[in-house]
Amino acid sequence: MQHPNVFSYTCPRAFVADFVAMTKARVAGYSYRWLAHRLDWPHSYVSDLLNSRRTLTIIRAVELGKFLELNLEE
Repeated sequence: MQHPNVFSYTCPRAFVADFVAMTKARVAGYSYRWLAHRLDWPHSYVSDLLNSRRTLTIIRAVELGKFLELNLEE
C-alpha cells in the first residue's frame, strides 16, 4: 500500500492524516470508517486520533504499521 515517507514526520498524527488524505484522493469509497474496519479498530478511533481526542498507542501504531506493510526500520 502506498504511504507517505514516515521518516519525514515527527508526529504520528500528521503521518496518519497525510496517509488518509493521500488514500482518499486515490481510492473511491475510502473513509475513516473503512480504515477502522480494515484495522479492526472502533470506527470513531481514526477520527478521534486525527482530531486530537485520542493518541496513537504503541499497539495501534504496530497494527497500522503492519497494515501499511512498513518494515521494522520504518
